[in-house]
Amino acid sequence: MRVFISHAYQDVEIARALAEALSQHGLEPWLADDCIAPGENYARVLADGLESSQAMAAVLTPWSVSAANIKNELSFALAHRAYTRRVFPILIGPPGSVAMGKLPWILEKYPMLQIEDPAKIAQAAAGIAEALSVAAAA
Repeated sequence: MRVFISHAYQDVEIARALAEALSQHGLEPWLADDCIAPGENYARVLADGLESSQAMAAVLTPWSVSAANIKNELSFALAHRAYTRRVFPILIGPPGSVAMGKLPWILEKYPMLQIEDPAKIAQAAAGIAEALSVAAAA
């Protein structure tokens, strides 16, 4: 299953570590930094990535919650039937460090993965893989 990784450019290293960990669980991460070549139409390739993915892992940090692209990507996933029960918000940092009020209100209804130490992002990947496995069996 392809998992779109939504992240702010400041969080690219966290997103890369998440992509690697998702791959180790047999998932196919879609990361803009790896999928968009110089000179390509960024918006078109990004849209193709969103449309061809079946799940989203949203890396949420103080930077990302203020980024318009994160809000747009989350809005797409939350409205797209293919992403039903497959949007995984990952809060990076100590509890309360991410201003959730800047994100779509509906995310408050989703189970949040809280990772205080970005070096432990593999825990989030394990949780996503398990949730997708349960959803596929349902």
